[in-house]
Amino acid sequence: MKTKKRAAKAERRGQLQLEPLAVASVRTPAGTITVVCSAAGLREVHLGAAETRRREARARGIRYVRRPRWTAGAKAAMRRFTRGGAVPATLPLDLACGTPFQRRVWEATRAVPWGEVVSYAEIARRAGAPRAVRAVGNALGENPVPIVVPCHRVVHSG
Repeated sequence: MKTKKRAAKAERRGQLQLEPLAVASVRTPAGTITVVCSAAGLREVHLGAAETRRREARARGIRYVRRPRWTAGAKAAMRRFTRGGAVPATLPLDLACGTPFQRRVWEATRAVPWGEVVSYAEIARRAGAPRAVRAVGNALGENPVPIVVPCHRVVHSG
């Protein structure tokens, strides 16, 4: 209840409401992987520490918080991946930052089986837009959760 009152008061004063996102780092032999999660699921994966991103987070309307229950699944998935395992298909994602088309592309790419490679044209077909091959490339370029949405498994047709 206090949170709602505080939010309403801040809104009346014209202050920016910062969205809480949990951030956690996983140390791996390949370096640090940082995961950013909302209550709904994994939102971002970054290689390297989050400290450099904290400065820009406030400008984007984000407040980093500690919520181990939000980040536990993503951290476990990153550890599993760096040990040679697959990322579980059940890991919840929060892809709200993308357009509906981008989300379709990311979901189609996430469905690519471990160890397989597909073309941009095939992902476009699976996303319901067979002629949008370039747009698929652009959507994968904006992929906020690499490793989980394995854009490295999508290649040119030629």
